[in-house]
Amino acid sequence: MRLAISRLTSIVRRNTFFGLLRRIDRPGEYRAARIVAWATGLSVAVIWTIAVAALLEARKVSIANEKEVIERMAAVVEEQTRNELAKIQLFLNLVRSRYQQHFGLNPRRDSELEQYAEELRRSSNHQIDVSLVSDTGESYQINTPDAPALASVSDRDYFIAQRDQTTRGFFIGMPHIDPISGIWTLTMSTPLPGTPGGISLVAATINLHALEALYEAGRPKPNGSIALLSWDGNLLARAPADSRLIGKPLNVGEVWNKYLPAAQRGVVHITDSLVGPSDKLLAYVGLADFPLVVIVTTPVDDVLNQWRGFLSAVIRIGSLLTAMILFLAHHLIFRISELSQTRNELEKMALTDSLTGLSNRRNFWNHGQILIARLSRHPSVLSVLSLDLDHFKSINDRFGHAAGDEALRYFSRVLHTSLRLSDTAARLGGEEFSVLLPDTTIANAQILAERIRRNVSQTPVRVGDVTFFISVSIGVTGTVDTEISLERLLARADRALYQAKESGRNRCVAIEESTPEPEPESHHAI
Repeated sequence: MRLAISRLTSIVRRNTFFGLLRRIDRPGEYRAARIVAWATGLSVAVIWTIAVAALLEARKVSIANEKEVIERMAAVVEEQTRNELAKIQLFLNLVRSRYQQHFGLNPRRDSELEQYAEELRRSSNHQIDVSLVSDTGESYQINTPDAPALASVSDRDYFIAQRDQTTRGFFIGMPHIDPISGIWTLTMSTPLPGTPGGISLVAATINLHALEALYEAGRPKPNGSIALLSWDGNLLARAPADSRLIGKPLNVGEVWNKYLPAAQRGVVHITDSLVGPSDKLLAYVGLADFPLVVIVTTPVDDVLNQWRGFLSAVIRIGSLLTAMILFLAHHLIFRISELSQTRNELEKMALTDSLTGLSNRRNFWNHGQILIARLSRHPSVLSVLSLDLDHFKSINDRFGHAAGDEALRYFSRVLHTSLRLSDTAARLGGEEFSVLLPDTTIANAQILAERIRRNVSQTPVRVGDVTFFISVSIGVTGTVDTEISLERLLARADRALYQAKESGRNRCVAIEESTPEPEPESHHAI
């Protein structure tokens, strides 16, 4: 049993990611395989990071969607409430206007006023009552001249408000319990001009049960609420109904202290609610025509019920994806490493010279065509160096091909350290080199060429016990001609190089653009 367990453990260990890595001998493949192993771990981390981000985003979206829902609901409730109150306001304004135009009318004997009031009651499904209030605060029914007073309302806020010039006009009072029906009501009043028949104001009282029933039908279920508050924060009506809260001040917290002063409507996330769960979403709307505020709330826990199901699904899917990625990474680790290594080698072979590390002929040609094309779009100057190591064949003959290769590598290093990042140096073949110098005048190119020539000739090349010097001949030219071809430009640089060789080698010769030149030779083209 122990032997079987040991073998099983050995097999498992050899076939894990780290076991597979230890079996890879080639450095390039090892690095690639190691990257794959780390990438696999990173992928798993990314999966769960995405899962967490998706969960957070889904939570955010759930809350955002609910905010939109309660914002629309608050707008609907605001419209419904405003319509109900606007009917009362319109009625009170009509009554006031009637007695402004007919000073001799007595409201207690006005049958037409009674018809107006009856129409208002019918339109509200008999949830609104109209009464007349005398100058001393006695309340009477309409068109009942001989009936006794219903009650004294001299202590009510809607009566007191009409005796104060600062609050006189259309006024919405605080909720109160109707002494006859025993239910909560909300009264609005307006003064009558001239106190006709001893009547100082007309009052319309709405049954708060009607508003609460309207709100109950639309409130977010199961634990949301809809409330109507006065502008100073006193609760007028609420669904679900709670008579203990009616008339109580609820203007505590960020809504009244921060958000409402800044905007008439909005949706916020609060954590300091005085009623119900403290963590909730709240939409508020200030009624445009009335000193009232509609508030719709829904607890965050209610919003996230569906999200919790999504949480469970994401965990299951994330676990499945993790298992699949681990399996695929284990299966493909060698293939990925081989493809990566092969791609790097092919790219290097396609763009660079294997001996010197400089650009090869094809890459040089392609880059030169790009620079020539750029001249036609953005007029500038382009210079070219054509370089050839002097007596290179004799180096191979005297010291061997290894020495010749080292001389080429040494010369390439000099070129590399002498050029800018924007310059392009290439080995075109054998000991022939060329350099593209964008945005460089012929004069500056000649200075650079001379520096390269001097650096090459002053430092010896060492190969084992053998030490020797090399020199280079350089042809320099340049152009600002937007119509010139790369073949002609390189041919001119070759002419300058030929003159440098004819003049004794180890020197630089420049040919200006104005110098007559033959057609370019075809050996530069690819």
